[in-house]
Amino acid sequence: MNKGAKLEEEVFNAVTKLINDGSFPFQASQCKVYSHKKYFSRDRGAFIDTDVSVEIFIGGASDPFFVWIWECKNYGKAIPVDDLEEFHAKLEQIGADNTKGTMITSDGHFQTGSIHYARSKKIGLARLLPNEQVEFLMYLITPDMMESIISGNNYFRALTQRAYRAIMQDTFITDENGQFSSLKAYISETLRTAFKPGR
Repeated sequence: MNKGAKLEEEVFNAVTKLINDGSFPFQASQCKVYSHKKYFSRDRGAFIDTDVSVEIFIGGASDPFFVWIWECKNYGKAIPVDDLEEFHAKLEQIGADNTKGTMITSDGHFQTGSIHYARSKKIGLARLLPNEQVEFLMYLITPDMMESIISGNNYFRALTQRAYRAIMQDTFITDENGQFSSLKAYISETLRTAFKPGR
């Protein structure tokens, strides 16, 4: 299995587990997770293939109220802003009003321009650091050390530096709702925000 397919499987399994564990604010019967689902684009007159997608249904509706597309990039180099621009275009063609997008990598990293572009378009960026780039300390961590570990600068470096090494944290996610150190926290906050009254 290549690195890209491995990351897709990891994301698919993580999201499915969170749904089945009751970590989503919806019943499992309201959520569907897909690998490589195709969505029709009227602009292209063709289908758009997605890596991982989550659809959430309300009531007895046949069409999803909310679609979350996860784009997995794991080719061991900087992810340019062009990739984010293409991803944003896909999201708009799938359904601009009810579609959320997150681009995720492990071996790769994001160019600085990609960070700014993603924030402006409300696209989430996530990096799951490889095990060899994370040090899990066995001794007591002081409050000052913990503050340094979770600082915003660390998130920026983790997302933009391929060889970044972290302490006690392997997940770095940022989007318009803030910064997150776990997929569970990120997903919960994103869905809470997406489904709040007045959205």
